Amino acid sequence: MGEDFKDLGGGDFAGAKSGTHTAAKNRPFRVCVHTLGCRVNQSESAMYADYFKGAGFEVVEDGTPADLMLVNSCALTEFAEAKTRRAIKFFRKRNPSARVYVTGCYAQTNPSELLKIGVDGVVSNAQKRSAAQAAADDFMAALSGKARQAAAVSGETSFEAEREKLKNPDLSDLGFFGVSKISDRVSLKIQDGCDNACAYCIIPRARGLPRSRGVDEILSDAKNLAMRGAREITLTGINMAKFSGSLADLIERISEIPEILRIGMGSLEPSKGFAP
Repeated sequence: MGEDFKDLGGGDFAGAKSGTHTAAKNRPFRVCVHTLGCRVNQSESAMYADYFKGAGFEVVEDGTPADLMLVNSCALTEFAEAKTRRAIKFFRKRNPSARVYVTGCYAQTNPSELLKIGVDGVVSNAQKRSAAQAAADDFMAALSGKARQAAAVSGETSFEAEREKLKNPDLSDLGFFGVSKISDRVSLKIQDGCDNACAYCIIPRARGLPRSRGVDEILSDAKNLAMRGAREITLTGINMAKFSGSLADLIERISEIPEILRIGMGSLEPSKGFAP
């Protein structure tokens, strides 16, 4: 987290009114993980839900009263950005004392817009794997009135200086480690980033250069998902043709997991030098 967690709140962080964020007696704090955009975001948000459950939070659906919201945002189009803002405003209206944090592509490319609508914190894509922990730490620090657990960088409204971190060829994700039952059809992220630099596309700026998860890490996630009820896994990435390993070998290894009955693939855009 460290310098990649930015405070965009306008008020006194430690000055919340007594009881503002206190959950009802005998229930855990509730968190809503709101996801916009692609299947990669969906996979990441499912990982966030695992983290929050492991940290003692109750993960609730959109529309359910909550103490905390983590938005995994999209910036592919202006409409996607507008949907992110609307989702935050709608949640705020229904949960005025809750705290709201944002990560994802909109958070990476235009955090100043999020400052304008008063979110409590933004986590860059360079530190996206830590977004749930950053939000949880900051939320609990606010409750106790202590200094931030996730270090804030005040006065900055841009993550452009951190784009170099999105060039690291290795991609380590939060991963799946929960035990609760899940849907029988899930998406599993294996790759991130793109370097095609299409004139109309913001993704290289938002997501960085192509990076791939390790095969062992992917297989560990697939086994966890299978144990929890998944029977169909869809492999997904920002540009899976940029996956650094052999997709054919990866699919063969996942197919050896007895519980997995079907393996799908997200959008695949063959490019120069691509070999499955």
